[in-house]
Amino acid sequence: MSNTKPGFFERTFRFFPFQLLLLHFKKSQIQLFLWLILVAFVSGKLAQKYGVYYLFVSPEYLDKTELWSYILMGMSFGLFTMAFHISSYVRYSFRFPFIATLSRAFYKFSLNNSLIPALFAAYYIYALVDFHIRVTGKSWIDISFFVLGFLLGAVFIISLTLTYFFTANRNLVQGLGEKLDKPLKFLVKKNKRDIPIFGIEAGKTRTYMRSLFQFALVRKSDHYKTETLIQTFQQHHRNAAFYTVAIIVLLIVLSIYQEVPRLMIPAGSTIFILASIYMLLTAALFTWFKGWTTSVMILLLIGLNFLTGTFPFNRTNFAYGLDYKTEPAPFTYEHLDSLTQFDYLIEDKQHMLQILGNWKAKQSARKPKLVFINTSGGGLRSALWTFDVLQYADSLTHGKMMDAAQLITGSSGGMVGAAYYRELVGQRNQGQIKSSFDDSLRYPLARDLLNPVAFSFATNDLFIKFRTFEDAGFKYTKDRGYAWESKLIENTGVWRQTRISDYAEPEFKAEIPLMILAPSIVNEGRRLLISAQPTSYLSVVYPFTGDRSNSSYDGVEFKRMFEDQSGDSLKFTSALRMSASFPYITPLVSLPSDPPMRLIDAGVRDNSGFELSVRFLYCFKEWIRENTSGVVFLQVHADRPRMIPIQDPGPDRALKDISLPIAGVFNSFINMQDFQNEYLRELMNEWLDMPVDFLNFELMEKSNEFSLSWHLTEKEKSRIYSSIYNPTNWESFNELKRILEEN
Repeated sequence: MSNTKPGFFERTFRFFPFQLLLLHFKKSQIQLFLWLILVAFVSGKLAQKYGVYYLFVSPEYLDKTELWSYILMGMSFGLFTMAFHISSYVRYSFRFPFIATLSRAFYKFSLNNSLIPALFAAYYIYALVDFHIRVTGKSWIDISFFVLGFLLGAVFIISLTLTYFFTANRNLVQGLGEKLDKPLKFLVKKNKRDIPIFGIEAGKTRTYMRSLFQFALVRKSDHYKTETLIQTFQQHHRNAAFYTVAIIVLLIVLSIYQEVPRLMIPAGSTIFILASIYMLLTAALFTWFKGWTTSVMILLLIGLNFLTGTFPFNRTNFAYGLDYKTEPAPFTYEHLDSLTQFDYLIEDKQHMLQILGNWKAKQSARKPKLVFINTSGGGLRSALWTFDVLQYADSLTHGKMMDAAQLITGSSGGMVGAAYYRELVGQRNQGQIKSSFDDSLRYPLARDLLNPVAFSFATNDLFIKFRTFEDAGFKYTKDRGYAWESKLIENTGVWRQTRISDYAEPEFKAEIPLMILAPSIVNEGRRLLISAQPTSYLSVVYPFTGDRSNSSYDGVEFKRMFEDQSGDSLKFTSALRMSASFPYITPLVSLPSDPPMRLIDAGVRDNSGFELSVRFLYCFKEWIRENTSGVVFLQVHADRPRMIPIQDPGPDRALKDISLPIAGVFNSFINMQDFQNEYLRELMNEWLDMPVDFLNFELMEKSNEFSLSWHLTEKEKSRIYSSIYNPTNWESFNELKRILEEN
């Protein structure tokens, strides 16, 4: 027998933590994928444009990023870490029979299995520190407390789990007991199929970690009966099943009470909890199906996909205020044709001419300037930038800008900001508030909208949506769309019971500008025109010669389409949500038609709203020529820099040949709309034959300067306001002031 000591590589290879790491890469692809997803979130490589990055590095609890935010993040990370250890134990403990001979066996297994969680925790702390130094400018004292809070939360949960759930399994003779075994036995299958794989890795392991700073040689377990060792492992597995049920119950409790502020934990914490459940369920499936686990999971996903189309698992996302119980509106070409018949077009144009007349009667000049407001999408950054531009422009002109404005069009967050300022102007005109120029009015709009949406998605939308509420006498299920609207109302303090029809009279009297929301219809590409006024004339593709047979239509008027489904009672926040349906963040709304009409963000068709404004201008060009001295387009951009660099697609490679065509179209999407708008401008100059001014207000000077999400950091909020004083923007403000002073 040789006394030669094993070399470095042999010692490393036969070290228990290294053996476990190899097993994970060999057989735990699903578990590793969950870790990889979380790393991608924390690094900002995945879903950063939607703000998921901020849910982890800058979590909010009770609308603040503070010590408790990170304590809760640490606690949820602790749950996920223990789920990983439990899952690993269920899958691999049988391969290492020496574990069953140790005191506090599960603790020592977890300690040796901690390399991946430790690396993730280190990277998370690095990302946290880097974010606050680079973005928020927090002091080192604050950052140190954040790190300490995260670590304390994680240690607390890990210690609690090891103490409470696994104290009954410290040696070979202690067990969980029959009472817990019976209700949870469906999660742990006990049969002789476990025995053939028993001890398969035993000879490969030489040393293990006895404690954090102490190593020990592996003891032989040959003198123990195989059945006795297996029974010990299965006692641990029953405890793991109990832990799984406890986490599921925790998520259900959070779902039921998610509107209780103190129970709305950071959304990043909820993602950790959700990942914990997936991790544990894969372990439970493994005890039943072994090598078939991945195939069974794929079949389960297919089955769940089928179930989500049936009651009570259906995924319908509602527009609040509409009647989904009555006969649905026919969504057919014949019915769409009837909505743009000649009589409707003439009637609606005459109605709009009355509004234009009321608008002119309020102007001091004989031939005033007519202002169109176009605003781009871009989440909360666009909402806040649009509000800041409109508020500053209106205050600079002493209220003349909003008096001169006749139409507001655009998409997504820009329309949210414009709608909020328009509401404040209406309240000012009615004497409900003293002024709409107060700087403090911007702060409510800037508050976070992402956390409640992500929290609802994780705790409610992925399961059965059993919570309901009533609106306008109709019952709906609560989902992340409801969470978005509720938080928007809570933040701004407006629109609590506002219906789309509530704006009909003030718009008709020209007390506030007309607003047209135009989400895109997924089914066949047209846009849905949502307005308090009848707007069938905007559905038609011009030139319109007076006979519908000579013109096609690319829009659907909401009011007439859903007249029998209580279209007038549509909640205004639902209309805003339909126009701002970020893919995956806010759900695609289904309307009560047959087949169901599904909607996506208005930016798919017309991100800036310019094309719709030009169509309106063309329709009423004769009146505008006779009654105004020109048109001003006030264009608010927060979607990207005005000029973006030409990108190098890189060397030709096989995979790039597959992805480049799709990625190229996606990356050039806004460019394509801009090129189309430039073409429309040239055409407009030919047929309008009167002065047109374009005043551009640009937020971004470089790409990804502000996050595209419903969350903004304090630094971003400050920088958005300071962008008003950008020389180019300042020049546009002064030009607007000059134009309206001459008006």
